[in-house]
Amino acid sequence: MALVAAHLESIGAKRVEDHYCPAWDVRTRYGALRVTPMEDWVACRFLDWPKDYASCISYARANGFEHWKWNHHYHEGAAEPEVEDFARRLAAIL
Repeated sequence: MALVAAHLESIGAKRVEDHYCPAWDVRTRYGALRVTPMEDWVACRFLDWPKDYASCISYARANGFEHWKWNHHYHEGAAEPEVEDFARRLAAIL
């Protein structure tokens, strides 16, 4: 998922180590989001309770019952259309 990592760096995300995996912290309108690009999916979770709980559930479609996960699964891995989809979804909550 090098394309995802490159996108995150281009928007100013901060690189961190999370359980021995490279990850990035992104500031969103709902709070800090930890993004970990994997081989065929992008693991995301809000680090704190979102600032606007109701909006986060309905608009961002975060899963409030699973540690505020906001994951994106792709069957094709790191292909450009999947990265563009993730970038579009992320831009909507920045």
